[in-house]
Amino acid sequence: MGRSWWANSKRVFLALLIIFSLIHLGTMLLRLKILDRTKYTPVAKTRPPIKVDLRKLPPSSQSPFKKQIVESEDGGEKKKVKGAYLSDKDRAFDKETIAKRVDPFNKGAKAGGGEKGDADKSKKGSEGKKKNIASGKGRPNKGMKLSDLGAHVGQPDPFMEAAKEYSSKKKGNGGDPNLPGRSVSSTNDHVEEVPLGDMTHLNTVEYKYYGFYHRIKQRLEQFWGRSIQEKAQQLAKAGRTVASDDELVTSLQITMNHLGEVLEISITGASGIKELDDAAIESFNQAGPFPNPPKGLLQDGKVTIEWGFVVNT
Repeated sequence: MGRSWWANSKRVFLALLIIFSLIHLGTMLLRLKILDRTKYTPVAKTRPPIKVDLRKLPPSSQSPFKKQIVESEDGGEKKKVKGAYLSDKDRAFDKETIAKRVDPFNKGAKAGGGEKGDADKSKKGSEGKKKNIASGKGRPNKGMKLSDLGAHVGQPDPFMEAAKEYSSKKKGNGGDPNLPGRSVSSTNDHVEEVPLGDMTHLNTVEYKYYGFYHRIKQRLEQFWGRSIQEKAQQLAKAGRTVASDDELVTSLQITMNHLGEVLEISITGASGIKELDDAAIESFNQAGPFPNPPKGLLQDGKVTIEWGFVVNT
């Protein structure tokens, strides 16, 4: 029995010795691991400094000027003002007005200008100042009042009278037989929120592509008047009428090549009357080509512009 107890005690002692040895070894390994990490942890490298260049931000796409091309009589100050229209030069007036007479752009005769001066201005206005309308975001437009062409409901043949009236206006007397050869201030720019007046006084800023758009307008007017007469006559013969005091707008997108030849015309906004939309398209096709488009407007050898035709009934 004594030998058996001694054998058991010996086994217990050996077991405890092994356990304590393992615990001690584990503790030593843990300490060595911690010391090893502390000793060999690499020092974080300092990042190279970031170079910052102070540069001007590109100009905002929001232009301080209205994206509408117009014509205006001279006067006022030669300076740029916020909200000005695009034109051939800088102008600034104390009060903006738009001529009441709807007709190709013409400067009014100054008081005391005399008969000769009026006649000279009339000739100049009829030969070189044919103006259509330009309106919208970078979109030059053309407009003409249908009522000014004599398209009145109830007339048996309104466009024969309209042709005479339109021809009279092109001679520079504004269609008024009592003013032979007199230069009357007029415009057919479709300008909104500008009060009517005797003269066209609009704040404008010089636009480098004005000349190209102006040439297009001059060509278009030669065909737009005739085309709108023909289409309106078709409406009259068919017994169809157009509501009065209405504004009908046909918006087109025109693509030209580098020679100014019309490649494609798309309707981006219909007037609601097919004949008027057709008149707008026909006018552009007949008026083209429009030579020498500015290189600055070319993209991939093509020029794309937007144009609106406005008819007020």
